[in-house]
Amino acid sequence: MSRYKDLIIEWEEKVRGIDDYLKWISDAENVSEVVAHVVDHLDLKYETDISHVIDVVSEDWTEFWSNYP
Repeated sequence: MSRYKDLIIEWEEKVRGIDDYLKWISDAENVSEVVAHVVDHLDLKYETDISHVIDVVSEDWTEFWSNYP
């Protein structure tokens, strides 16, 4: 379990380490736009990598927009 947790933390750091990541979340119309930006920015090709990005972005999207009623 520890190796998987380390992998998730690594992906969170990669995604959240992008300079204007939070701006993408606040400006995008939906989660798919942010995912597309991150995938392009990180030049990802594999579905497993992209699925990790989807998980991180979805979590951040929900957290960000839950602050607005």
